[in-house]
Amino acid sequence: LIAYALVFIRASHLRWHKNIDAHLAFGLAAVGNKPSDILHFVWGEAYYGDEKVVDVNIHRLRNKIEDEPSQPKHLTTVWGMGYKWTV
Repeated sequence: LIAYALVFIRASHLRWHKNIDAHLAFGLAAVGNKPSDILHFVWGEAYYGDEKVVDVNIHRLRNKIEDEPSQPKHLTTVWGMGYKWTV
């Protein structure tokens, strides 16, 4: 559902970044908004890198779906919680 919403937000085809964008979208729907949960969903339990990889890829996804990425309306940050989808 979220992936379909992304397509309709921007009436154009998104260029998925090695399926990371799709996994992020599904991860937000499946496990919620906490970066640690999203990290494990997208990269797996065995990933030993920094949790900032989630922030970087959320930023890339925002640049693709938002009209004004610096003032997001659809994919926002909830400080102390994680991320929130608004369609």
